[in-house]
Amino acid sequence: MGNFLLLKSRNYLKLFSLLKMRRFYLLLVAILCLVVSGCGVKLLIPDMVLVKQAIALQITLDQKQVDRQLFGSETLPKFKLQRVTISAIEPMVIQNLQSYQIRGSYDFTLKLSQREWQQQQNPFEVYLQRQQRGETWRLARPQIGEGNNEIIWRTYLIE
Repeated sequence: MGNFLLLKSRNYLKLFSLLKMRRFYLLLVAILCLVVSGCGVKLLIPDMVLVKQAIALQITLDQKQVDRQLFGSETLPKFKLQRVTISAIEPMVIQNLQSYQIRGSYDFTLKLSQREWQQQQNPFEVYLQRQQRGETWRLARPQIGEGNNEIIWRTYLIE
């Protein structure tokens, strides 16, 4: 009976030490993951800050084009985006790179010289393209090609 209890207690000690080692390795792996990801965070999907920057860039590009056509120059009034909400994110591929089509709405305030002009719940649709290294994102804008059948993507760095 004494030998049986001794063997049983040794087995429990082995099991206990294995569990302690497993916890140690799990903790070590978790710490390494935090350290490695903290050194070079790469967003796999767009976050809200990036989406806001993309919307602002798209508005700026549209405003520049309208100003050029109407006035022959580019004047950029100040604007503010608020309450950006995302209703859909769909993965896709643009120019052989991982991209996302993002739809939603935002509130827009345009600051004019004498007053402010506001619009609420403006719908938006932006295409965001993650670059090969995953360090930068680009706003992708579809344009109709020469044959009117193909889509040509123009991309703009989001800074």
